[in-house]
Formats: sequence, C-alpha cells, structure tokens
Amino acid sequence: MIPLNRLEIGMKDIIAFIHGHFRSDIIQTLEDEFAKYIGSDYALFTSSCRSALYLTYKALKLSGEVIAPPLTCLVALQPIVCCGLKIHFADIDSFTFNINPDEIEKNITRSTSAIQIIHLAGNPCDMKPIKQIAEDHNLLLIEDCAQALGAEYQGKLVGSFGDIACFSLTKNLVGIRGGMIVSNERGYIRRIRELQRKLPRAPYPLKYYFFFRKYLDRMRGNFAGDLLYYALSSLRKRVVGYGEDCRQVLNRAFMNNPTNIEASVSLSQFRMLPTLLGNRIENAMLLSKMLKEVVETQRTTENSKHVFTRYMIKVDRQCTDVIHELNKKGIGARHLTDTLGVEYQTRFDRHPLYSRFSSIRNCKNYLQIHDHVVCLPISSYMRRGEIEFIAEQVKSVVNNG
Repeated sequence: MIPLNRLEIGMKDIIAFIHGHFRSDIIQTLEDEFAKYIGSDYALFTSSCRSALYLTYKALKLSGEVIAPPLTCLVALQPIVCCGLKIHFADIDSFTFNINPDEIEKNITRSTSAIQIIHLAGNPCDMKPIKQIAEDHNLLLIEDCAQALGAEYQGKLVGSFGDIACFSLTKNLVGIRGGMIVSNERGYIRRIRELQRKLPRAPYPLKYYFFFRKYLDRMRGNFAGDLLYYALSSLRKRVVGYGEDCRQVLNRAFMNNPTNIEASVSLSQFRMLPTLLGNRIENAMLLSKMLKEVVETQRTTENSKHVFTRYMIKVDRQCTDVIHELNKKGIGARHLTDTLGVEYQTRFDRHPLYSRFSSIRNCKNYLQIHDHVVCLPISSYMRRGEIEFIAEQVKSVVNNG
C-alpha cells in the first residue's frame, strides 16, 4: 500500500531522539529558529497543533462565536467547542476549497469574537481581504497552519498574517509529536505558556510509540512493512486512550507539556524543511501533470505557493467508492482524515458535534463538495514509479466509474 503521507526518520533524527534525553536547551533553540523563519517575534512549542489551538482559545478567554470553514478534518475545530465557544460556519470557495472571504464578511454578527482560517492541504487562504475584514471589525485572526508549514501568500509565509498562528510539526515533517504557536503579541504567548506549564508531561510510552511508528513508516509499501506498521498502530488505543467527550480526547491524547525529546526530533527535521518541501512540491507537480484533464484538482490560490501536505482531487462519484477502489489497488487514498482505518469523515450537517450549528446548512459549496473530495498519497519520498502508478489507477477508477 502506498501510504497517504510517507515520512521517513533518518539517522540524524535517531541521534536527535537520543540527544533529546540529555539536553535541556532544545525547546528554546527550536522556538527561536521557528520564530525567525516565520518572521514573528515569539514562538511557543506545543505537543500538537490541536493542543496549540486549544491553549490559544483557553488562555485568551474568548466568548461568543468563531467564524470557521467547514471543509477540514473534524478535530481542527474541536478546540473551539471544547472551550465553550460556538462555531459560525462560512462557506468555502469551490475551487481552492478554502474559506471564501466574502462569506466571512456576510456571517459576522455581534457575537463574533474571532476568525479561524485554515490553509487546507497546504494551500494558502486569500489573506489580504481576510486580514482587512478582521481589522475592520476588530476581530482576532487565528491562522490554522497545521497543513501549511512553508506555504506562501504573495511572497510571505503563512502564519505571519494573523494575530496568532498554530502549526503542526508532524504533517510534512516527521516529528514524534509537536506543534508551534507564533505571534507578535508577547502577552498572548506569555498567557498561553503559563497555561501549558500546568499540563503534565507526556508519558514515555507515548513518546516511544510515536517514534517507532514514524520509523516503521519508511518500511510501508510492502506486505511485511505494512503488517508491522498496522500491528504497532493497533496499540494506539492502549497507549493514547480515547474518550467520547471531546475534552477527554484533547486532555488524554494531546494536552501535554512537551519535552526536549520531541523538540529534538522536530528541530532535526525542521532544518531539512527546504529540501523536504522542494521534493514534495516537485512530486505534486508531476502528479498534477499526469492527472491533467483526468480529474479536477484543488486550485492553488492566486499568487501563492501550495506545499501539498495533502493532494486533493474532486471526483464526480461518491468519494467512498473511489477511495475503496483505490485502496484495493494498493493506493492509500483517504477522505478528510488520515486516521487509520477511517475512509470517510461524516459531513458536518450530519455530525453530532457540528450539526447543532445551523450555519452549516447555509454552506452550499461545502455541502456539494464534501462527499466528492479524495486525498491521494503524496510525500517528499515518493518514487516516480509510484506517482505514475497512482495516476494510472486514478484514471482507471474515474473512467470506469
């Protein structure tokens, strides 16, 4: 099976993992280098992007509604709900799949306190009008850059436009676990840091579980490698734990105070970012060339650099049928979530957590597109033969449908 996102741990990362057990300065080094890279004054290392978003909403004590797009992995919006806020959904652009700035303007109410935009799949949102809207209405602008590390809008890196931006260090980097918050407001970072310090450290079994799972990722693509990977992944529930309530999921699985061990691997990978992104974008461009006139692909926002953390296409058929057929052919296609064994994410107007927000029913583009989006495998480590195989099989599945 060609995995959705192959991330390989090399010898440098293994050495970094070991060094992280004995050094105490790595978190600070990572924060300093990351802030300089984005062009922000301050950065804070967290255990995940989800944790970063939760800590942001919790520390800033917002109230009322947050405007957000509906086309995303469902966990991206969990922190809003878990902090007692309401989501006001604004519809997406049917070509870029990102939030439509005009829809943001239309959906602002007296209760709106913030806008959370999501650079979906690594494709930057149209930030110029969005930033202007936030300033005109005195709203906090939060950039969810979980899938967009390294993406650019009009020559500037995403994460440098909002009041606060939250990143993942495990999407187009390996990372055991890790996220980052950046801001030019010292007070925001200070309050979030104080809240994070109260959290427990992640247990060592959790660190080793994620490290070895990432290491086995390099072996996927053949029967033995896939077997070992899925065997280890099956232990996730025992190591991480789950709960029905969103607060349980956040607190048990992701709400930890990160250590130098996680930071050490993230720093090792972060210093390889230009090479990793260059390879990923090159592979995505090749796949796009092969899929031209076969399927509709996510359109890159004008004057932007898409980093293709996910490679999204839109198909005429039901996405689950296409995903199932591609999986049978050895292609690890997914819907909007990369959770092991989950082929489809419930549409939000039918989801128990999000259907309560009536604004979802006004998102016509989203409701039309959701069940027709497919994410194809893409990574920095894909071989040309794999890309050709994916293109051939997509063409076969689409044409025979």
